Amino acid sequence: MRNRSMLLAALIAATSAAGANAAPLGIYADALESGFTDQSWADSGDYDLSNTAPVHAGTASIAFTPNGWGGLQFVANGSEFDFIDYQDLTFWVHGGSVGGQTIWVIVTDNYIGVSATIDVATLVPGGVIVPDAWQQATLDFDEQGLTTGSFNGLSIMDGTGTLQQPLYIDDIVFDERTSAPPGGDPVAVAIDTAANVHPFSPNIFGVAFGDATRNAEVGYTVDR
Repeated sequence: MRNRSMLLAALIAATSAAGANAAPLGIYADALESGFTDQSWADSGDYDLSNTAPVHAGTASIAFTPNGWGGLQFVANGSEFDFIDYQDLTFWVHGGSVGGQTIWVIVTDNYIGVSATIDVATLVPGGVIVPDAWQQATLDFDEQGLTTGSFNGLSIMDGTGTLQQPLYIDDIVFDERTSAPPGGDPVAVAIDTAANVHPFSPNIFGVAFGDATRNAEVGYTVDR
């Protein structure tokens, strides 16, 4: 019975850990962060990950010319991150000398699918990408209903199918969760450790997919 109680306690702790705050997850700051690779489908001449001016902070930004549905895509292959651990996606956008561009942002999972496609202009103050200035774009996961499932990358793409004026992007990060996600009423759980006592295999608590480090934190015993 003692072992069963310990196992139940471990399962409860693991469940709680799954909703614990994660550290900020940076994608770009002067360069792609470690673990992320460039899988952009924009023409090579339409973007530069080492642009030196303008920059929001540091020494480099991303120069991007939205053109013919071309896009940037940065992916952490072999990794998975849970929406529930993050509050939002933030990045800085500069409209170049003209502004007014239409670009879309998509949080992606290259194994499962994508989130909603969001017009970046709706994420900045004033609702338009302005010229000659940096604006912070904030994609709030709670507002978009992105509180379940996983992701492992990000796409930012042209939203017109035509050639637009160059713009600049910098300091891309998924911010750690600072408030509880929206949901139903709290659920009380009671465990009767004396009921139907019998041994069972710990190998039933496993997964068939996911990041090995994350799985170890949660406490899964089998990765199929």
